[in-house]
Amino acid sequence: MRGRRRLEDAIIEVARRYGFAEVRTPIFEHTELFTAKSGDDIVAQLYAFEDKSGRSLTLRPELTAPVMRMIATGDLRERPRPVKVCYTGPCFRYEEAKTGRWREFDQFGVEVIGASGSLVEAEVMACAISMLEASGLEGWRFSIGHVGLLHAFLDAAQVPESFTVEQREATIKAGWTSKDHAGAEKDTPRTVLLRMLDKQQMQGAAELMHLLGIKDSFITMLDALDSNTSPEDLENLGEHFGNLGVDTTPIDSLRVTLGHLSSSGAPMDCIDLNLTTARGLDYYTGCVFEARVETLGGEGQVLGGGTYRLLHLFGLEELDPCCGFGYGTDRVLLALEHQGLSTNTSEPRVALIPLNTQSNAVLPMVAALRGSGIAADIEMRQRNLSKSMKWANNAGFTHAVVVGPKEIESGVLSVKDMMSGETSDLTLSDLITQLLN
Repeated sequence: MRGRRRLEDAIIEVARRYGFAEVRTPIFEHTELFTAKSGDDIVAQLYAFEDKSGRSLTLRPELTAPVMRMIATGDLRERPRPVKVCYTGPCFRYEEAKTGRWREFDQFGVEVIGASGSLVEAEVMACAISMLEASGLEGWRFSIGHVGLLHAFLDAAQVPESFTVEQREATIKAGWTSKDHAGAEKDTPRTVLLRMLDKQQMQGAAELMHLLGIKDSFITMLDALDSNTSPEDLENLGEHFGNLGVDTTPIDSLRVTLGHLSSSGAPMDCIDLNLTTARGLDYYTGCVFEARVETLGGEGQVLGGGTYRLLHLFGLEELDPCCGFGYGTDRVLLALEHQGLSTNTSEPRVALIPLNTQSNAVLPMVAALRGSGIAADIEMRQRNLSKSMKWANNAGFTHAVVVGPKEIESGVLSVKDMMSGETSDLTLSDLITQLLN
């Protein structure tokens, strides 16, 4: 728990430095809040129930929608814009539990509401990267895409709005859409293609585009979407897309965003372009990004977000689009464990052990340490010295101080470093100074 608290404190401190104010939302929300955002299909993943008044309530499966509801219905909407908030708390999803995916999990996130554009995206991504660095996590990669570019590409390719009966049967047979015809009816060619691109199923996407009668010139450009992975590639991609009549505004926007990110001091060698990233959610409209750690395998995504539109669902279209991300605290802790990295703090913790002396003579020392910001405990069970030292070691104290009549009289304490085993004689004030430095 100490390691979890250290991680939470570290990322909240990063959010504070970036100007985000912490907010809290209820664990229960109205079910319709999440169906309005993600559709009725999400109900199968919710812990939803009726309360005694017959209202349909849900244990929150994520925190973005509750924060949007808070903005729309509370006093946050009256704050100077942009409103910058961060939040943390437990979330609940009824889905298969496995390593890296739990039915109860902690999520941290930030949102910028009331401002949009390349500078906002760069600031939000810089904050996300700073949190990854503050966690101590190693080997992470940060990928950036732009949903607007994918939509511009599919618009220029003239992807039809719906499947013909024959096309839908073919997509079901190929496994590109749901085998359940009722579920398949909800899929449009665009949503299926976006899903396939997001999963980097490029061969399947090419075959589907061919089935839809899309021109070969667009199908061959799928390779360019998949292979352009560095900021330097954007200029060539923009030229190719321009020749096909694709709106290149998203490419220009992405180039500006990357420039801002570089100017912010972000480690660009840890950043990749992944132009097929769609994040799998319809409300994303602009830049999208993810961070992954390969040591977690298939559940390696530890962070994700982007520019999105949700506040129009609350009648606040003037505040869309927003930009934010979610940070998977549990997955980061799991990745740190896999990497053999400790999340425990190295902050000093002092055990004071009264020996042949009254506790009242030792308690002022405990109070002085605590008053200086140092964690300190007194041995309460009046065990012998051997058992008391064993307690101090097993409880994870960094230092043990035995206080007897001689130490009380002289003011010089015998301080044992529990890591090195070394013992030194220090006054209480010298001990405090040493531990604080």
